[in-house]
Amino acid sequence: MCLLGIETIQRKAARFISGDYKSRDHGCVTRMLKQLELPPLQDRRKMARLTFFFKVAEGLVPAMPTDTYLTPIRGKRLIKPKKLDNYITKNIVENQAINHHKCFKPISSKSDQFEHSFFPRTIIDWNNLDSAVVCAVTVQSFIFKTALQQCY
Repeated sequence: MCLLGIETIQRKAARFISGDYKSRDHGCVTRMLKQLELPPLQDRRKMARLTFFFKVAEGLVPAMPTDTYLTPIRGKRLIKPKKLDNYITKNIVENQAINHHKCFKPISSKSDQFEHSFFPRTIIDWNNLDSAVVCAVTVQSFIFKTALQQCY
């Protein structure tokens, strides 16, 4: 498994927090990360993206009007696609879901760079959230409910 630079820094931080620089057995840093209950950086980045998207969707970011960047999907039935463990697809239709009444139309892309940019990537994650999470009143309650959903 190849670690990226930031993940390497998190693993060094786990050693620093634990104060254990001597143990070198296989999996010792992974055990430290589990004991410290540090969330993986991938999950923390996803939480930050979804929190900012919540602010944009609720109109809390004046520089980014909702109607300019997002197209709401209204009046459709709920769709929950099947998820297979060992199957990876690039088809955006198979990745999207409509779980609540605040869903947005996914943005299609022709390039990998745009496909992995903020809006195309975050809209799919947003549409997969539960209705109780999306209907949060404040940013703090949204963060709490999203973290709770990711734990369970």
